[in-house]
Amino acid sequence: MPSLDSELLHGPGGAGTITAAEFHAGVDDQRTWIKARLAAFGNLDRLDEVMAAVRADAWESLPRWEERGCPKFAAWCNGVAVRSLATWRRHERKHETNIGLDDLPPGSLEATGGPSHDDDRVNAARVIALIRARVMAKPGGVATWDRLSRDALKPEAGIHARQALLAELTALQNAANSQRQGDVA
Repeated sequence: MPSLDSELLHGPGGAGTITAAEFHAGVDDQRTWIKARLAAFGNLDRLDEVMAAVRADAWESLPRWEERGCPKFAAWCNGVAVRSLATWRRHERKHETNIGLDDLPPGSLEATGGPSHDDDRVNAARVIALIRARVMAKPGGVATWDRLSRDALKPEAGIHARQALLAELTALQNAANSQRQGDVA
């Protein structure tokens, strides 16, 4: 009796030109690449969710692979994985939050020269606007600000973004302190 892995699959198109073992191997070969991309995004904990989407998308696209006669199913699966991850990422980005006003470190609002109340939303917005202006004034600033504001709240990928934003905040505070000392003298 032949094993289930050697029987031809009859996907949504019903043609049956690939075995279950080949299908699962093609999809599973994408796991390492997807794991690396999710780690870069700071979403490694979502690996199983994304792999399930890749498996479902590969199953749904099986008739197109059969129609086009693509020589290697693994190559087709790579394209499916790229598109599935991009779709998942677009969906996730719709629900991401950028840097919030409550995420500033204590005492950071003093850089604006106003009262040092951390819950003062107007000063917090001014600090964020000042940091944004400093970042965007540098070469490549628009892309840098997009990356920093997108990644800052992510657990893993946000470490460097938070460090860069903190460095900008420190520079802003130092500039404000120097200006105050110059005004006093």
